[in-house]
Amino acid sequence: MKKIFFLFVSTLFLNYSFCIAQNLPYQKSLIHYRNELKKFKEDEPEFYKILRKISYINPDESQKILDNISSDKLNNKVKFDYHKTKLITLLHLSNFDLALQTAHDLINIAEKNNHVHEKVIAYLLISECYLLKYQFKEAKLFALKALSLTKNGKEQQSHLRTLIQLAKVNYFEKNYSESLENINTALKILEFYSDDFEASKLYTTLANIQKEIGNNDLAIYYFHKAIQLDEKNHNYVSLSKNLGFIALLYYQEENYSRALEINQKGLSIAKWLNNKFSIVNKLITQGNCLLKLNKNLEAFQAFKEADSIAKNFNLKTSFVWCRLGMMDYYLKTQNFTSALNIIQSIESLVDSLNQNEIKIKFYKLCAQTYANLGDYKKAYTYFNKFYLLNENDLKQELKNKISQYGVIFKSELQTKENEFIKKENEIISKQNQLQKIIIFLIIFLLILSLVFLGYALKQKKQLYEQNLELKRKNEEIFSQQEELLAQNEIVKAQNEQLQAINKYKSQLFALMTHDLKTPIANLQMLLTILEKKNISNNDLNEYIQEIKNEVDNSYELIQNLILWTKSQLSNLEPKFKIFYLQTIVNKRVSFFESNLKRKNIQLDIQIDENLMVWADEQLLGHIIHNILSNAIKFSYPNSIIKIYASIIDKNVVLSIQNFGKPIPKEQLNQIFEINITPEVGTFNEMGSGFGLYLSSEFMKKMEGKITCTSDNKSTVFSIYIPMADD
Repeated sequence: MKKIFFLFVSTLFLNYSFCIAQNLPYQKSLIHYRNELKKFKEDEPEFYKILRKISYINPDESQKILDNISSDKLNNKVKFDYHKTKLITLLHLSNFDLALQTAHDLINIAEKNNHVHEKVIAYLLISECYLLKYQFKEAKLFALKALSLTKNGKEQQSHLRTLIQLAKVNYFEKNYSESLENINTALKILEFYSDDFEASKLYTTLANIQKEIGNNDLAIYYFHKAIQLDEKNHNYVSLSKNLGFIALLYYQEENYSRALEINQKGLSIAKWLNNKFSIVNKLITQGNCLLKLNKNLEAFQAFKEADSIAKNFNLKTSFVWCRLGMMDYYLKTQNFTSALNIIQSIESLVDSLNQNEIKIKFYKLCAQTYANLGDYKKAYTYFNKFYLLNENDLKQELKNKISQYGVIFKSELQTKENEFIKKENEIISKQNQLQKIIIFLIIFLLILSLVFLGYALKQKKQLYEQNLELKRKNEEIFSQQEELLAQNEIVKAQNEQLQAINKYKSQLFALMTHDLKTPIANLQMLLTILEKKNISNNDLNEYIQEIKNEVDNSYELIQNLILWTKSQLSNLEPKFKIFYLQTIVNKRVSFFESNLKRKNIQLDIQIDENLMVWADEQLLGHIIHNILSNAIKFSYPNSIIKIYASIIDKNVVLSIQNFGKPIPKEQLNQIFEINITPEVGTFNEMGSGFGLYLSSEFMKKMEGKITCTSDNKSTVFSIYIPMADD
């Protein structure tokens, strides 16, 4: 009932918004800002503040004015405002490459002026550039840089903008719980500091999150709040974007006619603004809706128009979506050769974009194309890719939903929602009488139409249903044949995988029976000796130390076995993030204080405290733990262990060097394989080498590696870790 109420209110609100969208006061707003612009000179900051408002209405006019200004004659403060306005205008015109170049110029000016507020603005704008280019890693890096400058709380406006940008990046990365945390903090600031432009971005992000987790009624509610602010501030760029989002929501609910109607409103605004990025995306939505409504030729024309714009303006992601829409058209019209040509033209580009949503759609269409062409081997290959990627995507989506349900919004936000509902109830009560009349007329006309058309439609429907049933049965037979073929291939692949697992299981069992049996037997012997009462204090301490060594070795082996087993059973995938290398090294060193003290080994750690890496923090910590444990185990007493880092080919190389027992040359080539032959440390510590094998496997998962060199002087293990780009 609540959902029906929300949708009804949404319809009233959207109809009002669309009336405004059809008759937007473009010229009135433009004339007002043109007159305001004449009051200031080109070397005054207020001039560019007004020019930025013009760019939200007519970016072409803003760009023409900027082209006639010589930035070299401006002072540094005004030069920053000039480049900022130019960058925002380029984003509105979808010229993302030039916008990114301008963003770097903006950062240089801000750093030269050494002004914190200017640095924050520059970082946020370059983050937006990377976000629109779907480079989420770089977008998040610059958003975090801005956050580090605003954490002191002195500039609430800058901190608010930073939190909203970070929320957007986390949303695109599908980190919904983190995005909601950013939004909650931003909402607290908005209670004391009003900023309608930023509030619109906040509500748009919040609406998209609700749409992703299936709360469509709340999504529409927050989209409406964003649209209200867009209309109030004449922000037609954002208005066009939000209309597009609502259209996608209705498309998701399979209400294609409604989605097409709403999308057309947003498209008309985007064309007036000449926003190429927005035009292309809405043409793609239009084409998808038309395909669902069986208006195939109109759909193809929409995709073709979008394809031309995306190609000319180098919009790679949008270009791929255009081509996928064309593939849908060709498959629907059984033009399989043309569909194959599209596969060959975009396959390398799809792989380079590294976007799961695109890959899932592409692999599915490829499987259908090759199946229709009779190439079942390739069809199965792409079907398997589609299945695995779609399964992982569904698992991640489930995790995101679980995290989302764990976030509790503050009571003040709920109060505001209740106030909104109360106001809408008042509006509805005043319009009840009119609605009843309209509903009565609609029902009367519908019944009258059904009486005249009923008989003819009944005959036509029967014929259509018979043809549809025949087509459905044919498709079921074909689908069953395809499923049988796919299942045979899956069984074959599973048998091969089972053989590999059995091989690993045999090696693991041999390792467990050897390396666990030996320390347990030693513990049994030592405990038997300790039962004697005539043991001196010195001997007692020595036996206790031996017992501790055996327990430490067994614990380390069990930890490695648990992590190895987890990786085999659940297909463990790294969770990449950016973090400081020195922090995780110091954390792992603290585990070995007693071992280092016992052998009187000194540590020499030389790592830049600002050095950041891109890896799974937990897995990397376990790898460093294994390598450091190995270094201590084979170091001579009273020696030194050096830990240092360097940068080689965009990799951070963490080296751990010990001056102890060397590794024989014949063992170096097998150092990272499962080894059931025990190795004895310089204090008779036992080791299996399983930790080295496990560490090597995990580094491969993180697109890195481990190398080892050894001579009579020292042994060096080098860990190659992907570097976090600036």
